Amino acid sequence: MQVTPDGPTFTTTARRAQIVAATIDTLAELGYGQTTFARIAERAGSRR
Repeated sequence: MQVTPDGPTFTTTARRAQIVAATIDTLAELGYGQTTFARIAERAGSRR
């Protein structure tokens, strides 16, 4: 996480919120047993 002397950057904070939302959506749709980091990243729009 990129942190400046004033705290996390806007981009870092926005990305974290996007990942949290993707995690919640994935858990709600697939359940705990089917939720993986790969599925969360896919839903969050992660690029490789």
